[in-house]
Amino acid sequence: MQHDSAKFLQDALNCILAIQQDTAALSFDDYCRDRTLRNSVQWSLAILGEALTQLAKMDLATAERIVGYRDVIGLRNRLIHGYGSIDDEIVWDIVITHLSKLRVQLEQLLAN
Repeated sequence: MQHDSAKFLQDALNCILAIQQDTAALSFDDYCRDRTLRNSVQWSLAILGEALTQLAKMDLATAERIVGYRDVIGLRNRLIHGYGSIDDEIVWDIVITHLSKLRVQLEQLLAN
């Protein structure tokens, strides 16, 4: 893995950690009621996707070790270019269901 690859992996991991910290012990209703929180989560997801985009450009072999990395990039594109069609339920499901798995993968890659 290249040195710059580790930076993009760490950036992605930092986004996940921030989202998990900001949403810990909150419900979907809490998320929906707090516009600032929604904006923060969406922005962190966009940065996460951009970090993986840059990783894939620089070190495709490492990016391909991340299950679903293309989905994360697709989410980033949707958040940035299709922001008017963002579904809060889908975003919340990603936060609750998928980020922990992605976090483990990123931590493992950074540890190696």
